[in-house]
Amino acid sequence: TLRSGALDGRDDAGNQTGGFAAEDRAMAVSFGRTLFRSRVDPAGRLRLGGSLKYVSSRIGSFSASTYALDLGAQVPVELAGLPLSFGAAVRNMGPGMKFLDRRDPLPMNAVFGAAVQPFATMVVSAGITQSVQDRKTEFSMGSEFSPMSMVAIRGSYGVSRSQAGGAPLPSLSGGVGLKYGSYRFDYAFAPMGELGMTQRLSLTLQFGASSAKPQARPQARRQAARPALEERQVKNAVPARPEPASFENETGEWQWAGGKPWTY
Repeated sequence: TLRSGALDGRDDAGNQTGGFAAEDRAMAVSFGRTLFRSRVDPAGRLRLGGSLKYVSSRIGSFSASTYALDLGAQVPVELAGLPLSFGAAVRNMGPGMKFLDRRDPLPMNAVFGAAVQPFATMVVSAGITQSVQDRKTEFSMGSEFSPMSMVAIRGSYGVSRSQAGGAPLPSLSGGVGLKYGSYRFDYAFAPMGELGMTQRLSLTLQFGASSAKPQARPQARRQAARPALEERQVKNAVPARPEPASFENETGEWQWAGGKPWTY
């Protein structure tokens, strides 16, 4: 929800007509799924997601509402032993909002990006965003650093350029995330055009077990599988001894209940 607070209303001649307020609100339901998952590749080869949003706006005594749809996909791969992922999304697809007899389009945009994990505690990403209505292109690059499993520090730098001309507009944003069990708290500050710098707070609750586990590097997978392989080899080479349901016979040998002696 974004509220403007009290505003002064004026007519065409500039005379004050009273006060009014403006408010924008959005609610979303999201869903994601990993496809083509197997024992060899538990992270899957394709991740799909989407959000259905209800958007409403009110200016004084006038209001409008509409629905919007976000769709995205992500493909995880490996390059030179490093986990790498490519993603694309289209956001704010919908009919727009109609005030009286005028319909305003939604800020639809298309996003393409890639991310690489050079270290276990760091992710570096880069992307490009194309705004359909504003005809503006933005290039951005960011990173997330996790000094511990429950803390994430994020930062990004972007440059946007309009097709109508003008100098490039730089922007700097950052934030921090905290995770405890199934709960996640995120804080971020980011510029929002003419509104200036904005601050965002979010609280996320995860239901069920996470299915998208990070991909292990090939060397790490081989090292992780080595103890299990060695254990299987030992079990196949050496017969398991029976349970100690036995007694010592006259010759000093241990004789099992089945009658067969076993010498240690």
